[in-house]
Amino acid sequence: MLCYRHAVSRRLVLRFREGGGSAANTRPKSMFGSRRLLTLVSGLLVLAMACGHEEPLELSHDLIEESSWAMPWGETQEIDFGSARGRRHLVSGWSIDEWDHGKRTHFVWGIGTESVLEVDVLSPRDLILRARCRPALQVASQRVDVILNGRHLGGFGLRDRLTVYKVKIDGDWLRRGVNELRFRYADHNPASEEPGKDPRPLAVAWYELELDSEVATDLVEPAVLEEDTALSMPSGTRVDWRISYF
Repeated sequence: MLCYRHAVSRRLVLRFREGGGSAANTRPKSMFGSRRLLTLVSGLLVLAMACGHEEPLELSHDLIEESSWAMPWGETQEIDFGSARGRRHLVSGWSIDEWDHGKRTHFVWGIGTESVLEVDVLSPRDLILRARCRPALQVASQRVDVILNGRHLGGFGLRDRLTVYKVKIDGDWLRRGVNELRFRYADHNPASEEPGKDPRPLAVAWYELELDSEVATDLVEPAVLEEDTALSMPSGTRVDWRISYF
């Protein structure tokens, strides 16, 4: 559970918690519930900023009770390819989420000449990128070049089996907020027109990606500035409202 508190006479407390419910509980309950949530939260914000209160005022509301759809955002530490949480990082050059029966885990095919994803960084610093992947069976001598924010970072040649690869990232190449990673492929399986065969231009099957710090760093988190009753949100902080209507 995450709780932001305002330590002055007027205080707004919004509580979020990461749920572990089923897929059926990952969306707002109804159109009425979504509108009621938006109206309620807007009213709370207005009341919290209102002037003239002499007595301490605390407004507390559990957003999960009104809408069970919630997802925490922060610095990207890992991407689990094939999962709903991993999918939001994928921009282009990716196929559908799939299940590897032999490895008993999910994955996503990188297709075509390159695949693009985005990662969030709160505090630029030296990082180590670890990627767990394998080449398409029809592609021999596959190689992946890694481009970070338009600059060539390095690359690695792929073995013919699932392997973990490592690339060092210079902190000077990173920026606060969203960073773009491009995986450029040396080859891919050309589309097949034969009936019953997979027509996708498969290049690399991606399973996991991790971003690890070489040196432990205290990340700058959003914080309330009590002296001027403002919420400090460092570059890269992301706030999303998703309202679904049925």
